[in-house]
Amino acid sequence: MCVLRVSSQTASFKGFLASSRLPAYATFDKGEVAEKRSGRTHAHYGLKCGVSDRAWDDLPGQVQDAIAFLRKHEGALRALLASCPVDDIRLDFPHTARLSEEVAVQCDYFPPALIRLAGALGIGLELTLFPPDVGAPRGAKGRRVLDLFTRPEPASGRAPRPDKKKR
Repeated sequence: MCVLRVSSQTASFKGFLASSRLPAYATFDKGEVAEKRSGRTHAHYGLKCGVSDRAWDDLPGQVQDAIAFLRKHEGALRALLASCPVDDIRLDFPHTARLSEEVAVQCDYFPPALIRLAGALGIGLELTLFPPDVGAPRGAKGRRVLDLFTRPEPASGRAPRPDKKKR
């Protein structure tokens, strides 16, 4: 479920995306409501692109998809970086932590091809580790952590609602 995250403190990406082939599934402006319940607003402008639909425990597959994504969308990414004031751009790889009583060290590898492609575009790499059971329990404020990476359903354009807690 690798995601490309792009942010800016000064300008929206909506105008760029209107004429770009970059496959963003979410875009938001500074000050827009991020969470209806809390009323929290976005502190910056941003966009997100789905890079891989592979499972969190398939980091090599996510990496393969990211390499293909960067190759396919290199032109659009260069145009984005040339025309928009980007403050941060990164590939975020959610990954299942394997640390336990039996596993004391977890090592994960990014191949030179990914580092070279991302580096040439000025894109950072982030490995976000989650406990193995994170898809089921609720995270902070009762929200499933999995929902933070889930793309909205294409038909409705809205993010799926977390399942109601069973009593």
